[in-house]
Amino acid sequence: MEHLEEELKKAREELAVQKWGLEKTLGGMKVLVTELIQKKKEAEEAKIQVERKMTEVERLNKVMIDRELKMVELKKEIEELKKK
Repeated sequence: MEHLEEELKKAREELAVQKWGLEKTLGGMKVLVTELIQKKKEAEEAKIQVERKMTEVERLNKVMIDRELKMVELKKEIEELKKK
């Protein structure tokens, strides 16, 4: 009987250690999940900022191209007027 009590005591101690380890692991996993969620939010915000900047760059590029095309057109017009 004493032998069984000793085995039971050892089993309880082992379970306590395993429970403690599991709680630590779960706690660490919660921290990691929280960090991953935060990083995902940050990445989504950065993506939105990049998309906004890209839109602005595209708009500016169109304005610059239109300006250059107008300059070419005006140069041709000046040349034609010089010929007259």
